[in-house]
Amino acid sequence: MNSNVNTVQALTCVHIVCRNGPEMLRFPHVVKSLHEFLNWGNKIFLYKACKVNFQHLVELKLAVYSQECTDSRIFDPHFRQWQFTKSLLNSMKCGNLELVKMLSNHFLGCDVVEHVLHKAADLGRSEIFKWLYLNRPNVTLDYEMMSHALLGNDLELAKWLKERVQIDTITLHMKSTWVSVGARYGNLDMVNLFENLDLRIAVADAVKHGQLRVLQWLLPQNDTESRDFCFDLDEACKNDHLELVEWLIQHYQKKCCITHADKYAARHGRLDIVRLLHTNNVIGCSRRAIRFAASEGHLDIVKWLQSCTHRKFSILHAIDGAAANGHLDVVKWLHENTDDWCGTAAMDGAARNGHLETVQWLHEHRPEGCTSNAMDQAASKGNLEIVQFLRPRVVLFVRWIMLHGVDTSKW
Repeated sequence: MNSNVNTVQALTCVHIVCRNGPEMLRFPHVVKSLHEFLNWGNKIFLYKACKVNFQHLVELKLAVYSQECTDSRIFDPHFRQWQFTKSLLNSMKCGNLELVKMLSNHFLGCDVVEHVLHKAADLGRSEIFKWLYLNRPNVTLDYEMMSHALLGNDLELAKWLKERVQIDTITLHMKSTWVSVGARYGNLDMVNLFENLDLRIAVADAVKHGQLRVLQWLLPQNDTESRDFCFDLDEACKNDHLELVEWLIQHYQKKCCITHADKYAARHGRLDIVRLLHTNNVIGCSRRAIRFAASEGHLDIVKWLQSCTHRKFSILHAIDGAAANGHLDVVKWLHENTDDWCGTAAMDGAARNGHLETVQWLHEHRPEGCTSNAMDQAASKGNLEIVQFLRPRVVLFVRWIMLHGVDTSKW
């Protein structure tokens, strides 16, 4: 900062210049004047100036570096390489080719490390990538860079690299993996980048990410009739790609399967997904789905599953989870409309979680009772009302056991 101006005066000047808002900073001459007035350049590292895309400040920093004596720390080769790499990465993240050119012209003796090129491909900075390759020495290309370009969904850069990389060094598995990336992004051109591949990985990724258009293009090229070919719908259901799920069930029902999709949907209240899977009897649909719905209080799903004609839902301890989470309406409905039975876990869980009304209802209408854990855990959590309700009943229960000589060792 100018030695003749104190901090308050300097800030007042900046305030006056910027009183009309950030629009003033769009004028390069205003920014340049402010920098020269405040002399911020000495307080900010070069890589930080690149990170905030402050081109004028980068110019100032590089000009200062050029005037330093040769025994200065900034001329240490390791420090120069570190500063060049870090600044280059930050400039690339901003997508500023001009900054990259400025840095390249200043750090002539430094290398463009492989990580920088990978990052450029990841970010889809094809213009910067190509400029570095064409204008910096010792920059070599390999198939890993192509992999990064595809993962960055930059098909144009991937094609450019394909023309310059030795294709025969790329394994079939690697090519299949790249095609699956195209399926994930819904990019048919990327899927078509290579020929004569096993496309099962790509099919799985298209299903997982809901890319129906890509899937419809891929399936005629796969042997969908083979015994080991199936469509795992778990992730598609979880990610709410219902149009794709419905299409697959309609056209390939016997090849569709799930592991936990119906249980996940039941837990999260998605009756539409539960109905879709169970109505079509998709392989993997489980009777246990009703337990997940009951535990989370989704009575509509509980009712629908119980009425589902293609499989019987009974004796699944659905009441246990519903009671533990205080869903008394579900507990009552299951009690009145099903043959489901529960264990002592129902009242134990309700007591543990502070659901007094549920505890009272279970005591009044169910014969299973509870264990000493109910009162212990209610007490440990400060649920005094539940302790007061349970204490006389637990004492009577213990007396009854002692009176009748019941063997509790196997409980």
